[in-house]
Amino acid sequence: MNPNLGAPMGGSPIGNAAAMQPPGGGPPGGNPAAAGLPHDIRGTIFVPLPWWQIALIVLVMIVVLTAIFTAWKWWKKRQANRPLPPRDPWDELQERLQVTQPPVPFTKAAQIEYFAQLSLILREAIERRTQIPATDRTCQELKAPLRAKLPLKPTETEALLSFLERADFIKFAKAPTDTAEALSAHGHVVTWLRALVPLSIHQQNEQNQQGASDANEGANYAPR
Repeated sequence: MNPNLGAPMGGSPIGNAAAMQPPGGGPPGGNPAAAGLPHDIRGTIFVPLPWWQIALIVLVMIVVLTAIFTAWKWWKKRQANRPLPPRDPWDELQERLQVTQPPVPFTKAAQIEYFAQLSLILREAIERRTQIPATDRTCQELKAPLRAKLPLKPTETEALLSFLERADFIKFAKAPTDTAEALSAHGHVVTWLRALVPLSIHQQNEQNQQGASDANEGANYAPR
């Protein structure tokens, strides 16, 4: 009997394919992505991009980021240059009064500056409410017009005039004072400024509820 009987002619393809298998039975070429694929079919092959394509992508990203940054800077500049709505001058006066506090230590120079600022804020409020040039007149010159035009009770008006005289005395004659008097004067100026602010009809109802207490506080100023 022929020993080659039953063997495929020309050699066995199966045997040749088996011979091509690498050790461990992996796919040809050692590509793990080709596992389970038909013979001679490989898995996904990643081809690196040419350098010019990479450079083009980077350039496009730089252009886009530059455009975004330029637009953001333009928007910020436009917001900064936008004119702000006019502020209420009465709000500005109240803010100035709020930050005006007697410093520590309350030296002679600090006393003069403190009472000068309190007097100036109050004079500006009087000027705005009555149209009397209170910042340019002496206390003696202000007595008659303020008694006629101030929207305060007579006792409050007299207390206000007494404060203006006391502030000028401290400022020009360097009269002695202390922190207690400074804080008391600040509280009275707050009351007078609140009374001088023009009120709407809606606010007038609220003021009527506090009128009695504010009037008593504003009229109790007693300079030394």
